[in-house]
Amino acid sequence: LNFLQNERQQYVSVSAWVIERWYDEFLYWDPAKYDNITEVKMHHSHIWIPDTTLYNTLVMKDDDQRRLLYAKVSTEYDKRRSYVEFLYPAIYKFHCRLYLQFFPFDSQECHMLFGSWTSDNHDIDYHSLENSVGTTNFLPSEGWSLMGTAGAWQKCLKTYLYKQVHWV
Repeated sequence: LNFLQNERQQYVSVSAWVIERWYDEFLYWDPAKYDNITEVKMHHSHIWIPDTTLYNTLVMKDDDQRRLLYAKVSTEYDKRRSYVEFLYPAIYKFHCRLYLQFFPFDSQECHMLFGSWTSDNHDIDYHSLENSVGTTNFLPSEGWSLMGTAGAWQKCLKTYLYKQVHWV
């Protein structure tokens, strides 16, 4: 996780590893028929992948690196579904109003809004495994400190879900 801010142009850039996990009822198979193989790697173009999008992005395009990656698919034949795990690097650039009046004793709060671009909560029911953003591999800065992160899914217009992530 790398976090860069541009005070002059009022934006923040976050480099991170994104992990998306879901169940897919169309990908299951009987391991007994395939040498007891229960897990395979599949190219993204061969499976459905959610169109999770950063709504408040300054750069509206898919991350090209994401398209080169594979997903791990593990069958749960007894439940007639498979578990899919998709891990990819991403760089998010988004607007963040920076208040520098009390520099170097200022505090900033930035928000990232994630959700599906095309699906409502009847098609995709997003859940977080944790309420914060993982900072295990966070690269510290000499000019500022990351005080914390938090995230929560919220409803928008009754049928659309979005996740709001706060950086302080």
